[in-house]
Amino acid sequence: MAINVLLWVVQGLLAALFLFAGSMKLVLPLEALAGPIALPGLFMRFIGVAEVAGALGLVLPSRLSPALYFGL
Repeated sequence: MAINVLLWVVQGLLAALFLFAGSMKLVLPLEALAGPIALPGLFMRFIGVAEVAGALGLVLPSRLSPALYFGL
């Protein structure tokens, strides 16, 4: 029982982390996403969509999540 609660808490925290990181890549302007390595803007948006899909895959019911796990 306690291990299930712990797993759900960890799963929720990971989903929140991926959702936050992915949404920032989708919302911020491309100039703000510039890092030490220049990546194309479309690729950064794709990574944002993949992270949001992965976050949804962590918390949605199991029959929907295999398709969304590819985001992670």
